[in-house]
Amino acid sequence: MNTILNEKKIYGLDKAESLDDVLDIENVILLIKKLTNQIDFYKKLKKKRNNDIDKVVSNLEDKIEFYKQIIIITMEEKVKDSTLSFPGTGRVNSRKSKDNFVVKDEEKLFEFLKKEGKFEEFVRTSSTKSVDKSLVNKYFKELDIIEKLPNFVTKEIKGKTLTITLEKEIKEDNSMDIGYKNDVNDVNDFNDFDGINI
Repeated sequence: MNTILNEKKIYGLDKAESLDDVLDIENVILLIKKLTNQIDFYKKLKKKRNNDIDKVVSNLEDKIEFYKQIIIITMEEKVKDSTLSFPGTGRVNSRKSKDNFVVKDEEKLFEFLKKEGKFEEFVRTSSTKSVDKSLVNKYFKELDIIEKLPNFVTKEIKGKTLTITLEKEIKEDNSMDIGYKNDVNDVNDFNDFDGINI
């Protein structure tokens, strides 16, 4: 059955009131269906855009990490200092990260700590158990040195981390594209460091 939607009549209502004919309810139902489909479309579009944006952000973050690794390697090979300053652009600071131990099975951790006599020292019990990670990591470091790290724990060897502090630009390009500034040598275009860490 093909029902013609009398949108003009329905849209013309400025307050909720009874329709002229009970059969017009079908037109309102069809209008609600049309609006619901539009909402569903926009929800899907928003989700897709969010996913697309998340993907782009993730790719950009990966590129930043890649470029940080380039800086770290270059600093290790070419310079003795762990900090370099580039007036008008920013500064970089490279430092060794602490290695991280990853517990693959928490129940095995609890059993292991009980066997080692460390359970009471390292585990905080309230309504749920929680591990003092800094104490456990210190203990795992001791075990790793004597090569007795339990098999349910893996060691994530951390390289160096890099902190980049950019100088705030007074003149900002309206474009979001990364490009070269024409007046790079004009030091007056910059304020002091703004403390943004990437």
